[in-house]
Amino acid sequence: MSLRRLRAGEWLAAIGAVGLVAALCLDWFEAPGVPGADPGATGWSAIGWLLALVLVVVAGLAAWLAVATAADASVAQPVMAAVLLSALGPVALVALVVRVAVAQPGDDAFVGARPAAYAGLVALGLVVAGAWRSIADERTTAPASAYTPPPARPAPPARA
Repeated sequence: MSLRRLRAGEWLAAIGAVGLVAALCLDWFEAPGVPGADPGATGWSAIGWLLALVLVVVAGLAAWLAVATAADASVAQPVMAAVLLSALGPVALVALVVRVAVAQPGDDAFVGARPAAYAGLVALGLVVAGAWRSIADERTTAPASAYTPPPARPAPPARA
């Protein structure tokens, strides 16, 4: 396992995944005008179980992308992780933007998003950008990308 194998895309996805999990452990929403109101203590409880599950899957895919690349696994492993992450990441990002900006818990007039919610959005954006960057990297000098074309077949015999 070598961290030197990680490229910019894998680093972005891994840093974003760590930041996302860390941001989910902080308070995301506040209700300053309502005494005793607690719209959700942490991001885990404030965003709902389905979105939390999707974000855990996205963070797991980002970790899989980084570990598979660093461990010099077959090319299929990091490519599969990047493709799945590129498909699920934007969906999760849109759902999280809606949850933070539009569908906040409690009465929207009294609930405000804390900086941790925006940090979670930025971290998820890093994960999505890292997945896209990882797919876009088309190195041909890597040992796994080496290709030797087969020898040319002989021409068919001429007809008389």
